[in-house]
Amino acid sequence: MIIILSVLHRHPEAPRSVSYEDLFEIAVLSEKYDFYSALVEYGAWCTEEWIRDVAGTVGAEEYGEWIFVLWAFRERTAFREVARVLVVEGTTRRDGEMGFWVKGGGELQGNVPESVTQALIEAKNAAVERIRSICAVWLSQYGHYENCRTGQAQCNEKQLSYLVMFLTVIDMMPKEEYEVEERSIEEILEAMYAVMECGFLYGCPEPEFGMMGCVVHEDGECPREQLHENVIDVVKHVGIDLFKFKSRKMD
Repeated sequence: MIIILSVLHRHPEAPRSVSYEDLFEIAVLSEKYDFYSALVEYGAWCTEEWIRDVAGTVGAEEYGEWIFVLWAFRERTAFREVARVLVVEGTTRRDGEMGFWVKGGGELQGNVPESVTQALIEAKNAAVERIRSICAVWLSQYGHYENCRTGQAQCNEKQLSYLVMFLTVIDMMPKEEYEVEERSIEEILEAMYAVMECGFLYGCPEPEFGMMGCVVHEDGECPREQLHENVIDVVKHVGIDLFKFKSRKMD
């Protein structure tokens, strides 16, 4: 509180830098007593430096707490990026229970608003649904011969065969009804990487056709690699806009 008052009264000794712990406490007090507008009006020069200096010391393992600081200080760009990391690395189901857990199994810091927690859950589940949809589209595409540039069944059958094995191994085959995904998006990506790096699936003979595309027609296209690129694109665009929350919008 002393630091906040020194800023509001423009005291010459108001600190230009603060520790992570102090910044977090300032964020808590700012939210509790609605100091944000006053801090911006009288001490934007301080708060901007505080955020910039401390941000470089915050590791991903602290994002479950750091996101609250960014929320309190209305740091839109940084909030979106931290939310993106949390969505990609976090899980929304553990031992049958629903919620949001950061990487390593920890929970979000207690001051994080319920609306933010819910937004993270929704963003993560929506991303998983998008990945499942992409997998389903790729499977449906190889039900048509025209996907091979020569229109031959042999090509598509081989593509479909290896694509089915790939999706089965990473547990992404389409189903009539899904349970909430316990894995994080990061873990789904790691499963994709692991299978692709093998070159062929464990327990199966080395394919004449697969990672390098269609050897008959030399297309050089691999559905698994293209599918993986589609999933990476989903990951790049996940995130939460701070200004979607009414209380965070700037006049």
